[in-house]
This record gives sequence, C-alpha cells and structure tokens, in this order.
Amino acid sequence: MSTTEKGERLSQTVIEAKCFLAEMALKHSDYEYAVQIYREILDLTDSGLAAYQMGALCAMGKGTKQDFLEAAYWFFQAQNQGKEEAGRLLAKSTLDYFRQDLDRLTPELLWKKAVSFSERVFGEQETRAASISCLKQMVNFCIEKEDFENEVKIVRALAEYGKDAESQNRMGVLYNRGIGLERNDLAALYWFNKAEEQGEAAAGTDCDGIFQAYCRNLGREDFAEQIGLLAHWCRTGRGPVPLDRERGAYWTGRMEKILTGPDRKGRPDV
Repeated sequence: MSTTEKGERLSQTVIEAKCFLAEMALKHSDYEYAVQIYREILDLTDSGLAAYQMGALCAMGKGTKQDFLEAAYWFFQAQNQGKEEAGRLLAKSTLDYFRQDLDRLTPELLWKKAVSFSERVFGEQETRAASISCLKQMVNFCIEKEDFENEVKIVRALAEYGKDAESQNRMGVLYNRGIGLERNDLAALYWFNKAEEQGEAAAGTDCDGIFQAYCRNLGREDFAEQIGLLAHWCRTGRGPVPLDRERGAYWTGRMEKILTGPDRKGRPDV
C-alpha cells in the first residue's frame, strides 16, 4: 500500500470516527459538541451527511444560534452532495429567512437581502437569477396566504431592483386591479410599459389598452394632465413609480406626438 493510500485510509477512518462521535452527541442531546464535530468533519471533507445535520441544527437553533441563512447554506451543500431530502429543507429555510422582518423591510432592502442570501448560499455566480428565484418563492407564499400587502412589496423589489419582466407585468396587474394597494391606472401603465420593453407580450396589450382608453375617454387638457403627471412621477420619483427619467421623457414625447402628430387618435386630437 502506497503512502498516499495509507493517508487516505487514515483520513477516512478519522472522519468515520468523528461521524460516530457526532451521532452519539446528538443521541445524548449534546448539540454544541455535535456542531463542533460536524464542523471538524466539514473542514476535512465535503460530507453530505455532516452538511445536512449542520443545516438541521442551524435551523432549529440547537448547539448554535438559530440562523436560517446558515441552514440554507448547509442544506444546499448537502443537496449538492446527493442528499435529495435536503432540497425540501432548503426551500423551507429560504422561506423562514425571508419571512423574518418582512413587515419592516422596504423593497430596496428586501432586494439587498436577497442578493446577500444568494451570494452566501449559492455563491457569487448567477446571483441575480438566484435572488429572483428566492423572492418569487416568497411571492407564491404570500399569494397562498392572501398576504397581498407583502406580495406588493416583494413584487416591487423584483420589478424595480431585480428588473424582472414578469414581476413588472405583475406590478401592472396589481395597480390595474387594486390588489394590495390603491388602484392606479397611471402606475399600471408605467409597469406594463416597462415589462413590454423586455418582451412581455401580454404587458404590451395591457399597456396599449390603458393608453388608448385615456385617448378615447379624456379631452385634450385632461389627457395632457394625466400623461404629464405620469411623466412628472418618472422624472422626480415622487409618486407610485420609481425615479426613471428615461421613461419620463418617453411619456412626455408620446403625449406630444398624440396631441400634435399626424397619427392622432381619439378625443385628444379634437
């Protein structure tokens, strides 16, 4: 047997011995010692079992402080090592983590929390995609619980900071129907337009429908006032839409084109 083979067998024997000690510690509810041993194992090797147990201990707050972020990290590591059952607990830890302080977080802080979570749990690659996925999981949870106020906050984080087209379209729907917030067709128009920019076909249909309704149903002055208000919100960020000077210029230009251009339609052209 080569020196390398002897070293590998010795390492495996040490790991097996530590696993046994950790199991005995759990059996006797000595959680702090179990955490210590599992950390030692994980310093030596990528053990799916040790990672799974660390995730469980972090989630329950046994032998260490309760920390759903760390729990999610270890469950993800366990899943990568073939522990399929870790996937369900990863999803649960993710929900538990984002439910903490949800009522106090702004959309911006919520997005930053999602980015930090994704960087820790999944690594720095594909951080945006992972952050979007985590928050969409929370959206589904809020819809299931009919927690529409927090749904609005999470969707706003996805739409504004994650720049997710599906969520921008959803913001348009929420404003258009008055779900979880006061109905506002101008805000809906803004978000449908943002989603349309990114290829959401349904958003384009809804955007055009609202805009044409303003054209048909409002006189010139009222039309100019409403679209001008949307442009003002975009230029200043003082309203139900974020600061977006590019869209402010867009809506100003579109309003002027309708009022003065040769392709005028509807009552504003009278």
